[in-house]
Amino acid sequence: MDGELQDRGSIAPDSTEAAKRDIAETRERMASTVTELEQRVSGAVGEAKRTVNVMEHARQHPWPALTIAFAAGLALAATGADRRAADATVRAAKRAPDATKRRVAQAVDATKSGVSQLAERVSGDSGNGANGAGDSPASSGLVSKATNALRSQVRELGDDARRGIDAIAGAAEPPNSART
Repeated sequence: MDGELQDRGSIAPDSTEAAKRDIAETRERMASTVTELEQRVSGAVGEAKRTVNVMEHARQHPWPALTIAFAAGLALAATGADRRAADATVRAAKRAPDATKRRVAQAVDATKSGVSQLAERVSGDSGNGANGAGDSPASSGLVSKATNALRSQVRELGDDARRGIDAIAGAAEPPNSART
């Protein structure tokens, strides 16, 4: 048994070195194979790019390219897709001012509602002051004046916004004679 251990001990360093050499050789072979594959693939990709490059083909053969483009235009016109796209664009342009007007009006109404609720909270909280300052008639009158002034300004803001919306909607509407 001692002989086996001695043999293993003497074989182990050699086999370890041999395994390391084998690994190094395998790495070198793999690296060269990978490099060769990269060259082949990059060459094939470059050739494919040159083959598919439409602009280069059009430069080299302008008349066939022009003929193909003309035929594609005729095919597209025959389908009516261009007219449908133009009609859809006109319809969207006509609806845009009304949609904008509705959205701005909703925003103004929401702002007015929020400000009104805030004013109600302020006027409702004035009598519930923890320090008793809200109980005085001067404080109550001041809150009332501030609330009324705030409501008046919100009303004016809403009116101005509606006038602006109407002006925008009127300016954005296409003339009736533009399309028959």
